[in-house]
Amino acid sequence: HRVFALLSCNSPEVLVAGYSELVGLPCLVCCTHSIEKDSNSKQLTLVEGTDQGHRLWLKPGEEVMALVELPRQNQSARGNVAVATQQRVMILSMVGSISIIAEVEAFLTCTSLSPIGSHCVAFSASTGSCGGGTTRIMYLSCLQSIGHHGIISTLPSGRHGKTNSLLSAIRPDRFIFSNSQGGIRHASDHEDDSSFTVPLSQTRPIFLLEPLIANALCQDKLSGQNASKSGDAQILLRTIIEKFGRKESSFPHSDSEGIGSTGAGVTMKVYDMLLHYGCKQAASLLLTGNLPGDITSQPTILSPWIPMSCKLSAVEGADTALQVLSSGDNKLAEYLRNSDREPPSLPKPNDPSSILAKDLALNAVSDGNMCDAAKLLDFSGHQSSDGVLLQLPMARSSNVEPILQRILAESKSSAQAVKSYAEVLSSIGLGINDAALMSQLAPSVQKTQKRGRSRTGVIDASLIEASFPANSANENIDPAWREAINESKHVWSVGPFGKKEELLQLDSFVDWLGRCRPTVLGKEGVAMAADTGERALANILLAAAQEDVDQGQGDNESEDASIDGNKKNWVDGVGEGRSDEDNLSLYMRFSEG
Repeated sequence: HRVFALLSCNSPEVLVAGYSELVGLPCLVCCTHSIEKDSNSKQLTLVEGTDQGHRLWLKPGEEVMALVELPRQNQSARGNVAVATQQRVMILSMVGSISIIAEVEAFLTCTSLSPIGSHCVAFSASTGSCGGGTTRIMYLSCLQSIGHHGIISTLPSGRHGKTNSLLSAIRPDRFIFSNSQGGIRHASDHEDDSSFTVPLSQTRPIFLLEPLIANALCQDKLSGQNASKSGDAQILLRTIIEKFGRKESSFPHSDSEGIGSTGAGVTMKVYDMLLHYGCKQAASLLLTGNLPGDITSQPTILSPWIPMSCKLSAVEGADTALQVLSSGDNKLAEYLRNSDREPPSLPKPNDPSSILAKDLALNAVSDGNMCDAAKLLDFSGHQSSDGVLLQLPMARSSNVEPILQRILAESKSSAQAVKSYAEVLSSIGLGINDAALMSQLAPSVQKTQKRGRSRTGVIDASLIEASFPANSANENIDPAWREAINESKHVWSVGPFGKKEELLQLDSFVDWLGRCRPTVLGKEGVAMAADTGERALANILLAAAQEDVDQGQGDNESEDASIDGNKKNWVDGVGEGRSDEDNLSLYMRFSEG
């Protein structure tokens, strides 16, 4: 039925999609054909071999709609191939034989397949058969568990009837698509009845962090199972997080432009993938932006919409966990980093942050990390957590008897020993639980009391670290995560493919809806970049257009003439097929909140 030429490998190959009358099933055949090039005419000739080649049998009635080669991981290996049928999207391995390494059922709205890496491909699919339902830009990766496939973006539904979204291209910061809609259009008297309307291409911002992370985890050649130990996977993860991950400042955009500074593009699945495949160092750096052991600077926890439990699973150490628990309360976060300050209102024992801190402390105890357990128990502030905190010094020691003998030797009586013990506890902010010495009362005469924190402050971190051996923060840290993130390398800072003047800023309605292709996008952001001849030409043309408008207004021309002057750069017919509400909804800003 169809013949595809595979040209990315060292030697060209031919992949044939056809139907076997003998078996009664469609199939893909990687033939032993070869492509020979004539040195004189430079013409390519297909030469058939004698072997039948390798075959992949498809489902009954399945037909290949599109095929695209994915980039090769290295020059020596043969690259994977992405194939789309009317029932599913597959990623095939061509090494040795044809085998399916990833597949997902999907109803494609067009035959476009866009490679996102050597092990990931993007496509446009709908939730219903025959193109009905919601249209989404999705991705398929070679991961076998979390991150196998997902949604990149959801496209708006057509206003009238059913529309097929045609995916044109995916770029680092945007994707381009158009909607084709069948129907009958009545031509007016002055219109040519042989003309037809062409769908207008539309541009939307896109965030590729999730599919790029999925592709990077596959670089270990074991579908992500060994990603935490693969040097290639860790280096690629570092590059992706630096270019598509954290962005804490709006520069070079203004505050209301660009993608904001709250972590747009960071999803819950990103953290789930990194943690599931053992890349906790990458998840921690993406979460806080701080290096392991760096507690001098207050981290910005991204993103606000990620659940607290997911963030806590990505932290490294108790100091980072406390910053995550206090996220949103700057005074509390500052106090936890420097307890010499005046203590703010600490969370009550029944507060979710205190409960989570206690659970994390118990996990730290089971892992043998007593220093982190003590810090988390101290933050919890519950009476039971304080009891565990008192037992930690005894649990840490392999021989408790010398400690007790020393206390008794320095005391003349048992009463003095108890007093000395109480003084030690008082010096670190603890006290003896007097409630245990009181007689128990019957439940009928007990009064309910509001239980608050047993202490109004927390123990200084230096005292806890001096009492418990802390694990080295830089121990077993991969070299890829020993340096801070350079935010200036982010794709929304340097522009697509390094072209800063083409940043998608969306600061003006004219720049977003109706312009053919603005030479310069944005006002404040691009003004910070170096001046170019292209900018100067755009300014000259803009000044000339404005001068014509001012002259027309000075000559007392009608308001319609002024509007026509302003619409010189507009495409004819833009917005006529949509309501005012639809046109306004196209004006997007990725700002705070």
